[in-house]
Amino acid sequence: PLAPPVTRADVLRCQIQEWYPRLRSVSIKTKLIPLDDDFVQYLLADGIVLPEGCDPPKIRVGSGQQDQYDSDGWSDDDTGC
Repeated sequence: PLAPPVTRADVLRCQIQEWYPRLRSVSIKTKLIPLDDDFVQYLLADGIVLPEGCDPPKIRVGSGQQDQYDSDGWSDDDTGC
């Protein structure tokens, strides 16, 4: 293969709450907005879902200059979800 296999940890590092706080000064202005239930249901309608027992990371949307991103609920290992 041309590149090593992508791990779960690789995918998790691509989440905005992982990279944006460090790269804020060189990134475009970004604002996270909460999604309403109807829109989430629309996104889920295609049948692509996380495996059972996997909860998506929670993102806290705050205000001001504080870091607005927080990830929890997932371990750092590459197994499972």
